[in-house]
Amino acid sequence: AAVDGVIMIPAQRPPSRTEPDRIHVLMELASSDLRMGAVNDAIDLAGLARPLGVRFTFAGPIDDGFAAAASRHGAAVLRASSRMFSRRGLPLYALDVARWIERLARCRPDVVHLNYAGWGPSLACAARLCHVPIAARASGAFIESNPSNRWVDILLANCVPQASELLRSPLGPRVVVAG
Repeated sequence: AAVDGVIMIPAQRPPSRTEPDRIHVLMELASSDLRMGAVNDAIDLAGLARPLGVRFTFAGPIDDGFAAAASRHGAAVLRASSRMFSRRGLPLYALDVARWIERLARCRPDVVHLNYAGWGPSLACAARLCHVPIAARASGAFIESNPSNRWVDILLANCVPQASELLRSPLGPRVVVAG
């Protein structure tokens, strides 16, 4: 219903423990260093979203400390990292894409989130081939030739300054400022 032109959305009831997860997010992190704000934010997000039926699996260079923290927040870990695209390393990149396709088939995420997209990460390529939507952090410079630009469906930013360059780029329509 709309009130004064504002669409009102009814509050969502958190699922009971017996209800299935509503959404599964596979998030690849560039680091598992718990001293970094972005890493702690990801773990906090998993804990805060869990009562709403959102399940997280973290991938990347996962260490034992991060795995324990993720588990305390109801998240799983996958000890696998993307290989970045390069023409010279194409055979190894293709092999890694195939490995990610197999991992995606096994863990069946509803969305892949790249905390830092990098240069055409193999997970993003595999997700695109498997028709899994891809979200990424909207930060940094716009580099026209980056293969990730073609694969990422939505770019998420905490604030306008974080995404300022991307907002002015051809990717601007895919940038969402959430903070």
